[in-house]
Amino acid sequence: MLVPALAAALDPPHNEVNGINCTIGCHMVHNAPGGTITKVAGNPNLCMSCHNPTGLASNRPFADSDQAFPGVTGTSHRFDSGPSGHVKAALSNTSPGLVVSGGAFTGRIEKSYAITIAQAGDVGAAFFSWDDGAGNNGSALTGVDVAIGEGLTLTFDDGDTAPSFVLNDSWTLAVRTDLRLPDPNDPFERSMALRIMDDKVVCSSCHNQHSQEKTPFDPAAPAYGGSGTGWGRHYQRADNDVNQMCHVCHSVRNVQALGQGSHPVGVSVPSSGFFQQPADLPLSQGLVECTTCHNPHFTDSGGANGGAGDGYLLNLSIGDLCYNCHTIGDRDTASHLNTTTGLLWPGGQYGSTFPAHSPDKQGLCVNCHWPHGWPDDQNPPEDYDRFWVERYDTTSDGTDPDDAEDLCFTCHDGTPAGSDIRGDFNKGTNGAVIFHHPVKDSEQTPGRSVECVNCHNPHKATAADKHKGVDGIDLNGVPIGPGTANPVDIVEYELCFSCHGDTYNATRPDTTNKRLDFQPVNSAFHPVTAAGRNQSANLAAQLQGGLSTTSTVKCTDCHNSDATADAQGPASNSSSNTKGPHGSVNGTIRRGNYWTGLLGPSNWDANNFELCFLCHNVNKLVRAREWKDGAATNFYDDIDGRDNLHWRHLLDKIDKSRAVCKNCHFNIHSNVTASNTQYNIDGVTSETPPEGTHTHLINFSPDILPIGGRAKPEWEINTSTLRRRCYLSCHGETMNGEQYRPDQGDDNPISP
Repeated sequence: MLVPALAAALDPPHNEVNGINCTIGCHMVHNAPGGTITKVAGNPNLCMSCHNPTGLASNRPFADSDQAFPGVTGTSHRFDSGPSGHVKAALSNTSPGLVVSGGAFTGRIEKSYAITIAQAGDVGAAFFSWDDGAGNNGSALTGVDVAIGEGLTLTFDDGDTAPSFVLNDSWTLAVRTDLRLPDPNDPFERSMALRIMDDKVVCSSCHNQHSQEKTPFDPAAPAYGGSGTGWGRHYQRADNDVNQMCHVCHSVRNVQALGQGSHPVGVSVPSSGFFQQPADLPLSQGLVECTTCHNPHFTDSGGANGGAGDGYLLNLSIGDLCYNCHTIGDRDTASHLNTTTGLLWPGGQYGSTFPAHSPDKQGLCVNCHWPHGWPDDQNPPEDYDRFWVERYDTTSDGTDPDDAEDLCFTCHDGTPAGSDIRGDFNKGTNGAVIFHHPVKDSEQTPGRSVECVNCHNPHKATAADKHKGVDGIDLNGVPIGPGTANPVDIVEYELCFSCHGDTYNATRPDTTNKRLDFQPVNSAFHPVTAAGRNQSANLAAQLQGGLSTTSTVKCTDCHNSDATADAQGPASNSSSNTKGPHGSVNGTIRRGNYWTGLLGPSNWDANNFELCFLCHNVNKLVRAREWKDGAATNFYDDIDGRDNLHWRHLLDKIDKSRAVCKNCHFNIHSNVTASNTQYNIDGVTSETPPEGTHTHLINFSPDILPIGGRAKPEWEINTSTLRRRCYLSCHGETMNGEQYRPDQGDDNPISP
């Protein structure tokens, strides 16, 4: 029951100065239809008798259809709703009866219930069915306080004619979570609690139509100077300068910290980091409050929705709002944030119940972050961290569950159409050999973990620079990137150095410090950080896929999805849309097959060395016997017919030698840390390849043995004649200074 106000209407515009007095405006002494001697029954109806396009308050018109259905339509806070929701009849209904909701919604997710008359009749004879759109439904006989679950009831009231409820007529019950009614025992809330009608918030619950005294949320509102003043102060029922009235019904969302399940209110905008003072949003006494983002009436944040709003009651469009305070996203360039081609949430697929977004939300923050939280599928009383709509990793110590990448996988799993990165992460079983980066926490150890955001910043990454916005380590071992003292965009190898540089796992015999391997001063290295040392015509002739001796390659040109082996040269040449070093069917996440054993196959097959031959032409490097046959290599026999020694090792003598690429190029990244090789440069021996000499990535595998009292197998070069020699025992044969050179026949000497 609505309790009548005790004060007279003295403050403008509800006063006689503006042509409104008690009887002209709202009240009639006798035979009043309304329960509080009002001319119209129902508080909202009374207000709208003036607040309509032709009424006394035509400058502030309302219609029942203006009431917000969040995400659907509406420009005004509901004025006949509460914890039991809001019932809206279909426009096509002919039923004279009414449907009223009751109880208090206990669900964790806002819902819309479809209510349909399944058998016509009056109350007690008609049947209805209901469906909440989430797999819960039922049917029952119409009556009073009929339970439909999650704390909700429905009451059916007969109309003036029969049948009161017509077959197939329908209603929508929209319910929201985290609502409560004002407490009549609380001194501040009592004035609002006394103006609740049938457990619904109505206009007078928030507005005292007789007085402008209470402080409004609007800082531009005029001061109150006593009775008869205060036009424009919004007739607040209680002080609301810091949204105190909003905090009553929405008390669950009155939180001041990020981890408390809703966007913080009553807090200032940080002056540093990824924040800025909002240019287009109001603060309440300098604080972010409910009305910073929301306006209770006359909002059109939906804009394109034909002026009907989108029901979110936002001060700006949902696409513009977040950017007023948050600067973390590169709105104009980031791939995820592109409103034409960017992220569009397809609906939760790994436990999340967050529904699919309509195309108008493409590229918006709300695809991943719901500002008032979303229930965690593994712990429904709590919300996902950081307002995520699905689980994502929050630790780097291996203590999160293995489904902690589900937020990213929801879109990056091949459904909807796109790269199946989740599938790549599931390739192989990590152990002594790594087949996928260990994003699963069960595969991680403290200090040796990797998460999606270690390599990709979803707020900044672009199609051209998928690592934009993340930090790395430069060639000097110094942190570099946006979060460091040198906040520049990094290149790919600087990202890789973060884990595979100075922090490499030294206990693994098959890995080295890649930052040291790829120093441009080294005598030999794959051309990742700079063009390689080998600038010979022979190398130029065998390279393919658009590569030349002046090219550089990326780490991901060797370490990538096996799907990218469909193209020669750099992985970017691949037509596959699943790219990146997420996982591969080949060990150490290689694009192509690479024989890792130190003893070759009994029958040599180029497919066993697919990785090498993506860039190096197998015919020129191996299959051609001599230069005149098309060979292009710096490894020619200097004595026996100018044979291509790659051909000799791999094809001609396969039954005897069974050599593989790794025997002479054990660490293919560089030979700076060659542990089983000594170098003889013009008679000077060293166990470290000298910076000033091109050593062609020669570093011998552990099964190659030294001879002649040498501590290690030896590779020798005469920098004047370019003749090279080997002193070692391999494949059952002894190479005691056998000589080779990089000639193209006797008459075509070339430089190294």
